[in-house]
Amino acid sequence: MKIIETERLYLRELKMDDQNELSKVLSDPESMQFYPHPFNQDEVKNWIS
Repeated sequence: MKIIETERLYLRELKMDDQNELSKVLSDPESMQFYPHPFNQDEVKNWIS
């Protein structure tokens, strides 16, 4: 797993355990307004993969 860390930021690779939290953002019409459509659960899984 790759990790990038600074004083104010911590980034790591996504894992399938993140699916529920990530889907809150990726399935929201407002946050996905510049994408063709909000993601369904399968698309969230593909995004993580």
